[in-house]
Amino acid sequence: MRGNRGQALIIAIGILFVISMFAAIYIGIINRLFTRTRYEESSAKASALAQAGIEYANQMLTQSEEGASWRPLFAPPYPFDPNDPRYPIYQQYDPDFDYLKLGGPDGKGAFVRFNMGDGRFLLRVTYNYRPDDPLSSFIKIESIGKPGNASEIKWEDPNFDPTTIDPALYTPYKRTLVAYKPIYITDFALFVTNNSRREEYIRLGAPNWVMFLEGGLRVNGNLRWFPVFDPQTGQVLPHSIALLQNKWDNLVHQLERVEVAGEIIHQESPNETPAELQVQVGNQAPQLALPSSDPNFTTFRGYYRDGVFDRPDVNGFPRSITYAEAPRIDRQRYVSLARDSGGIYINNFSDIQYRHNIENLRLDWLRRQVTPTSWSGSVYVPPGVEIFLEPRPYPNDPNILTTSITIVRHDRAFPDGTYTRIYWLRDVKPIIYAEGNIRIKGRLAPNEALTVVSNGTIYIEGMLGTPWDERPNDLSAIALLAADAICLNTTQVPTGLPSITTTASIESDNLNGQPPFHWHLHEGEYFVASFYSGRYTSYNPPTTTGFSPNDIKLRITTATGGIPGFCLVDMWAYNVQTRSWQFVGNFLPRTVAPNYELVSLPNLNWFTPPTLPNAIGGIWLQPNPTSTYDAWIGGIWVEPLTVNISALLYAQNGPFFVIPPPGEWKLELGEPLNWRVEINGAVVENWPVGTYDVMEWTSKLSPGIVVIRWDPALVINSPRQGEANLPNLPYLPTSPSYFYEGEVPR
Repeated sequence: MRGNRGQALIIAIGILFVISMFAAIYIGIINRLFTRTRYEESSAKASALAQAGIEYANQMLTQSEEGASWRPLFAPPYPFDPNDPRYPIYQQYDPDFDYLKLGGPDGKGAFVRFNMGDGRFLLRVTYNYRPDDPLSSFIKIESIGKPGNASEIKWEDPNFDPTTIDPALYTPYKRTLVAYKPIYITDFALFVTNNSRREEYIRLGAPNWVMFLEGGLRVNGNLRWFPVFDPQTGQVLPHSIALLQNKWDNLVHQLERVEVAGEIIHQESPNETPAELQVQVGNQAPQLALPSSDPNFTTFRGYYRDGVFDRPDVNGFPRSITYAEAPRIDRQRYVSLARDSGGIYINNFSDIQYRHNIENLRLDWLRRQVTPTSWSGSVYVPPGVEIFLEPRPYPNDPNILTTSITIVRHDRAFPDGTYTRIYWLRDVKPIIYAEGNIRIKGRLAPNEALTVVSNGTIYIEGMLGTPWDERPNDLSAIALLAADAICLNTTQVPTGLPSITTTASIESDNLNGQPPFHWHLHEGEYFVASFYSGRYTSYNPPTTTGFSPNDIKLRITTATGGIPGFCLVDMWAYNVQTRSWQFVGNFLPRTVAPNYELVSLPNLNWFTPPTLPNAIGGIWLQPNPTSTYDAWIGGIWVEPLTVNISALLYAQNGPFFVIPPPGEWKLELGEPLNWRVEINGAVVENWPVGTYDVMEWTSKLSPGIVVIRWDPALVINSPRQGEANLPNLPYLPTSPSYFYEGEVPR
């Protein structure tokens, strides 16, 4: 019995041991489950907080006044500076020190802490463009979510006791999210946004215009290339796209791509002649591109992609381009920025044409008998505020060069009763917003930047921006953002400011109100035309090069009923070297209306030998008091001429358009103007105008638009002090979309 009792005790102890082990295991499981639950709860909270940070940054970049220039603000003593005597205390006690210190954890910038509910997120928004990284033209958003609200940490209070910081804030739980916010409108030489997502084909090219793009192309829709024919042989000429070419910075920019979010075709029916397109990638030989339906379609290793998803190209490379949502011009955002925050605001509400009806506007540009019209004889004079940009010494410090912004209103006076104001870009935020049309020309001082926004149409009426050959020494940048359209007004090129000033009346040659037109210069009346070359021989004082007398053309005649040799016209010329007007002589027109003579200034029938300056910035014509008959002026222009436009051109709801120069300017010769148009920057339009509208201007300009060249100055980081984390162009709108790291951004 006594032995049995001993065995029972051993068995009982064993059972208790087993039960204890099971209990320990059970407690361990419960503890691990509790730890796991706490981990998952903290991780979920951290994820939600990180997502909140991304959403907050996205909203601010989209809707805030600053747009793409928005960055979260630091409040002292953030970021923690090693030169701060309290730096060791911050380092010891702040739970987020590594992220809040100067330079952040990786030397790329400090984060900003935002407290939210029972947690916080750390946010960093950066822009760091690099030519070798296509994603670097996007704004990078980094958000770190952490449980625990840190609002009790008040380093700004000198009496704050860091030992009172809640230990729970030192939690190891965190979640990091990285997203990219695109701007898009700066990334391509040509971008057709197709805001309404129309499905018909977007046509590029014209039968008499070879399109040449040096830089990327983005088309939000189906693309049809239009064939170009050699006027002598009738053979098809290829359009050209050159990618990854060395720019003014001697760098290759991997950003350059052709991306078509739809089908690419070269003909719409078998009976049509197919178009041809050459694509050159880097220093490789140009190759012919194929339509989407061709089984041998190639993306040239990813540089020429369409919107086909169900099959790769012939070499196995993906195609699959999707729609890229372009930014919207938020009127209220720009009004607040320009009117209320130190920019330039112009309330020219009446300077809107046809209540934003772009079709009527197009008909007016083409002289298709819409009323009211903005044609004044052979010159198109749209309603709008005139803006002239010119580098000049800053009045408060002549050693500083900045941009003089001359604004001339025609709708109403400024509050002080004047119609002209001069601003200095150094004194204002680099933003101009006008409620109506804008008419602009000129250039900025080196390395300055300006964004110009119109709730109507922006007319380019002269040279604009930095010429391409001057770009390596000048990183200035201009953005033109128009709610309606962007239009090159050739009838005002290359005029200065003011463009044409005259007391002469405008008449029709045939007295029927139809072209051709002339200015009728009576005794005592004058006609003044100023010229602006856009090039400078000197900045301080600013001196433009002017135009050679041989390049200034005049179409003139003796008025109807006159006699050749009895109309005497006096001329003054503006000498850009001496910056003064000088009398140069008088001349006798050799013809009588309706016949004209078309000559350059030196070849006029001078009554006295002329003393024409080498560089002319304007001419003044006036009948001599002894003249027996009046004069008719049928036109004045510069030829040959290279028209330089260096800017971002964004037409949100309409097209980019070129007003055809008046046919009467060279009516006697029946030739197009010898004008070369170079667009250096980017053209962004909602939908291009029809092929035959393009032919209207390409038939009257030769060679016309020779290149649309993407300019890296649109995407580089700002060279200006204190703006290293910002794009060069200020206050741009951003796309509503964003992408997480690892997603396909386009």
